[in-house]
Amino acid sequence: MWVGRRTFPARALPERATSLWNDGAVAEDTWLRDRLALERTSLANERTLLAYVRTGLALVVAAAAAIHFLESALVDAVAWGCVVAGIFVLVYGLVRFRVVGGLIRKASRHLPPADPGDHPSEPLGG
Repeated sequence: MWVGRRTFPARALPERATSLWNDGAVAEDTWLRDRLALERTSLANERTLLAYVRTGLALVVAAAAAIHFLESALVDAVAWGCVVAGIFVLVYGLVRFRVVGGLIRKASRHLPPADPGDHPSEPLGG
C-alpha cells in the first residue's frame, strides 16, 4: 500500500484553485482567512463578556428583589449568596475577557502585516 501525498493533475482541480496556486495568491488567501478568524474570535470574546455581565447583573437584581419583597431569614441568606455569586461572575468574566483578549492580540502579532495597497487600513466593519 502506498502512503504519501497524493498529487492531482491540473485538470482535476477546479479552475479557481489552479489559478490561485499558480498566481501565488494562496498566501494572500491564507492571510485573509487568518485575519477574519481573529476578528471572529475577538467578537466571540466580546459576546462572552456580555453574557458574563448579563448573568452577574441578573443574579444581583434577583437577589435585591428577593431581599426587598420577601421576608425570611433563609431568603435573605440565599439572596446575599446570590449577590456574592453575581459579583464573582462579573469579576471572573472581566478577567477572562482580558486574558483571552491578550491571547488574541498575541496571535495577531504573528500575522504578517498587510500591504497598504491590497487591504483597507481600517478594521473590518469599521
